[in-house]
Amino acid sequence: MRAALSKVNVTADIEYQMPEDGFRDVLHIVICPQMFPVLPGQYIAYQLEQSVSSRWFTDDYFSRLENAVAVFDYSLMNISFLQEKGLSYRHLYHLPVGLLMQDDIADDEESVDVLFYGDINNERRRKYISELQKKFSVKVVSDLFGESLYNEMAKAKVVVNIHYYEGALLETTRIYECLSQNRIIVSEESVDMNEHSVLLPLVDFVPINDVQKMVERVQHWVSDSARRRQRHEELNEACLKTPDMFSYYFLRLFLAHDLISYSQFYDAVGTVIEMDSDMICLGLPETVSRRSDFDRDNHYGIQYFPGLRHRLGWVGCGLSYKFLLNRARDLGFEKVMICEDDIEFPDDFMSKYTHITEYLDSRVDWDLFSGLIANLHQDTNILELSVEAGETYLVIDKMTSTVMNVYSKSFYDKLLEWDDRNHNAETNTIDRYIESQSSLRVITTPKFLVGHKEELDSTLWGFNNSTYREMIAESETLLEQKINAFCTQQ
Repeated sequence: MRAALSKVNVTADIEYQMPEDGFRDVLHIVICPQMFPVLPGQYIAYQLEQSVSSRWFTDDYFSRLENAVAVFDYSLMNISFLQEKGLSYRHLYHLPVGLLMQDDIADDEESVDVLFYGDINNERRRKYISELQKKFSVKVVSDLFGESLYNEMAKAKVVVNIHYYEGALLETTRIYECLSQNRIIVSEESVDMNEHSVLLPLVDFVPINDVQKMVERVQHWVSDSARRRQRHEELNEACLKTPDMFSYYFLRLFLAHDLISYSQFYDAVGTVIEMDSDMICLGLPETVSRRSDFDRDNHYGIQYFPGLRHRLGWVGCGLSYKFLLNRARDLGFEKVMICEDDIEFPDDFMSKYTHITEYLDSRVDWDLFSGLIANLHQDTNILELSVEAGETYLVIDKMTSTVMNVYSKSFYDKLLEWDDRNHNAETNTIDRYIESQSSLRVITTPKFLVGHKEELDSTLWGFNNSTYREMIAESETLLEQKINAFCTQQ
């Protein structure tokens, strides 16, 4: 956390207990707030317990989370659980644990085969340790932290990760701590493996409850020192290339609460987001069910982008678009398609989209293509009408909607001028800002390419998406009237 804050020139002190003269009147980040008898006046909580166990989730603990300025949580399964218990997603921020590579990693002689650190007063863990001890030298440590722990890691050929509960979430704090020390890890899989695909090449995972498989994978590494040396080199190289998503998610909250500026945020972590496609879906990871719903429908290789947040939802939306077009410009993209996670795809989406992009590529005189116009302005003018390969294309001068648009590189700089400090929701929402641009050239089709899922709720305004149904129908009717008038005048 301190390393992430240093990227935006914010200094931080680390305290392990309340100072004798009390907490200072500054914002605190409290890791595991249930462990402290007294909390600061203003704090962000980092919730690290597993929702698969109820022992920590008492009324007092929920009260501590509710009284926080905001709550970080490392697990999307936990975030779903907390929402089920009444916490709003607006209060919750996903903060997956990440790497912090060390320059001065201890390089002690390996004197033990296996290290396990953590609570061993558990029958499940003791069963694993007992089997490992039959073949290897095993060291178990607990209540050991920092350099003392890292020195023990350096002496071990392998570190094992064993769940306390059979249905546990992955212990990512332990996993990433070990990887940051360039340690070889053998770990049980977990019920939330879908959240940890980035770890698959970095950790040897074995099936849950398969003690023998863990013994075999430990043997694989313990028995061959040359193999271990090669693995250490591979891990170091892979970890150095791993994007610093922790800093992205961490500073995302500071941007959301106006504690840092957009330019500070982008300069610090802009390059963390690797756009592997020019088809992007904008969503919020904290709205877990919406992400799952989109993933089920995403048969097109659209890359998911964890959108930016703000205490005013529509400002966070605008910041997300600004960030994405910033990245598209920096990466030299000719165009970029951005949809939102409540998009509804027609069955023939990809074939139609392919024809549309071919048409767009044949032109240079356009700013954006709109796949759905939620609220067509009465003063919209049709500038052109053409037919290509059986599809009718319109060029219009106004557009309001961001469910699915394709942005031309000629439009990037225009959108990057959007001012996130202007909090006038009547004129400065990102779609109204786009609509207000002079000399705008928007390409669209009489029948909109995509739809809008009515069963979902708006993450910006808090109402059900069915509210948009009449607006979209009215837009289609108005557009048809304008087409008829345009054709009559030709």
